[in-house]
Amino acid sequence: MLKKIKLKHKEIPVPVPIKTLGEALSWVEKLFAKHDTILTSVVLDDREMVDGLKKTKVRNIPLNANSSLHIRIESPKDLSLQTLDVVGDLASAISNRLKGLAVHCWQDGSIKPRGELEEISSDISLLLELIEHMNGILDYSHAYLAPVNGLAHLIRSAHEAFHEKMSALHWQELARVLVTRLEPYLRELAKESTALQMTVLTNENALEEVG
Repeated sequence: MLKKIKLKHKEIPVPVPIKTLGEALSWVEKLFAKHDTILTSVVLDDREMVDGLKKTKVRNIPLNANSSLHIRIESPKDLSLQTLDVVGDLASAISNRLKGLAVHCWQDGSIKPRGELEEISSDISLLLELIEHMNGILDYSHAYLAPVNGLAHLIRSAHEAFHEKMSALHWQELARVLVTRLEPYLRELAKESTALQMTVLTNENALEEVG
């Protein structure tokens, strides 16, 4: 039977007989999970288990005294703050690279930085996925999220134009997209992400309607 569980970074002794992973999860959810928390990570003997937790086969995995079980439970507030932190940092990092790339795209005869442009495109896609992820945690219609989601819409549109100009080899038009659309949108997104973090941290009612 399982002897202890590591919950986040704290070891919790298990005082009841627990023989399977399903029993361990049910015990943790009953005693430690609040109504708005989300199970974000389950690692059993160094193996990540989250994706298959609802499967009977997975929940019936036997546990013993030597089993190492790490569980992470987080609230939508914690997850949204983490996501906003990454969004802000990534938006700022991307925007800092755009002017230099635009110069290379604009100059006649210069070697076009296709590799860097593809990296930028991949980073923008990741950025938009992170915002979509945040909207999956929270309620995208909440008023406090409107600025970030509005900028995500503008960035998505500019990203489409980015691909069109690059595919057509319209380098100077691509440079304009980088400097006049993507760069200001991304800089504003970095600011709005920080502002939304502060709202969530300082206003207990900011996301009260969400969840």
